[in-house]
Amino acid sequence: MKKKEKKEKERAKGTLIIAPNKFMDAEKTNSFTEERQSIENKCVGVFSVSVNSLHQPDNLLQVNTLSEAHVTSLCELITNNPLSNTGHVISAIHTDKTTPPITKDNINSFFHEVIGGRHRTAARQKLFKASRGTNALYGTSEVKVYANLSSAEARVLASEHNNDNQSHHRNTPMIERLTLYRLEYFEQFRGEALHKWKDYVGRHHMGIIISPDPKKKKSKAINDALGKHDWKFQLALLPADEWESLENICQLFRLGKLKGQKGAPQADKDISMTKFISTQGLKPGQRHVLFSQVATGTIDLKEMADKASNMKTLKRCRDAYCSALGVADWEEATTKYPFHTSDHHLEPFLKCFSDLATLLLKHFKNG
Repeated sequence: MKKKEKKEKERAKGTLIIAPNKFMDAEKTNSFTEERQSIENKCVGVFSVSVNSLHQPDNLLQVNTLSEAHVTSLCELITNNPLSNTGHVISAIHTDKTTPPITKDNINSFFHEVIGGRHRTAARQKLFKASRGTNALYGTSEVKVYANLSSAEARVLASEHNNDNQSHHRNTPMIERLTLYRLEYFEQFRGEALHKWKDYVGRHHMGIIISPDPKKKKSKAINDALGKHDWKFQLALLPADEWESLENICQLFRLGKLKGQKGAPQADKDISMTKFISTQGLKPGQRHVLFSQVATGTIDLKEMADKASNMKTLKRCRDAYCSALGVADWEEATTKYPFHTSDHHLEPFLKCFSDLATLLLKHFKNG
């Protein structure tokens, strides 16, 4: 079945809709929630704003990092085709009760934090500075202005902007996406049920919206839609030491310094996270050891995945031992049967795990 036809069938069933992720309003989508409407109510209008009044935002308002390489590529694009990079920049401003009404006449007197279109804004600022302020084409941007957004609301708008399928957007590396999901958890959902966090991230940052399906309970529909992203959620909530090691590995990858890595360093090169999926299910200490070995160049990513797979197989093998022998845990098994529980004697069973219980009993009878 073609990919397009499959998507149409999914929509017809009502199980999954990928949000349009434009500047959404109630007329464009039935998925415009009250939460999203409350954000849109804070929009004060679209204005032509001087690039000198536009500033990079506070860290809590960002959903990715500013890439100088992408800014440079946008500068080249805009120079060669000034009309190629059109579209609204999204900004947030903070006002209070004493602030006069915001109008086109006083709009440049405010401090605008750019939450959508940061790279485009930086490119225009760079070109405007290079022209010594003489090229009016680079001097202003059309800005959709919001007042008094919370940090969480600003991140929602930033994600919508990045996911709206416009051309010339930077492809956000997965580690930066995971950083955003992690931030949302610790800023808003720490101590709450994980499904609330996953649902929030799915809707606002992945563009997944669950529509009613009479054949499915809402909870099951959400789980089905988010299930394929579960590995991302697990990586996003790694313990602090493992998260730090993961960030270090991704940075070394961009620099081209991991063991066995080929090709020139690329600032925006995205590491494949599939190798890290294999570490799910390991004990935190085990995963930290593997990450540290990759970061220090002791092993490469493939060796890490192989080691992780072997560790999990060994654990299942030990669990099967305990089950076959009727002991409570591996410590009791090693105490009662120290000879047969050595790694040397376990190794042959790791390659034929499918019928392990039978093999283990045979092993003990022969012993």
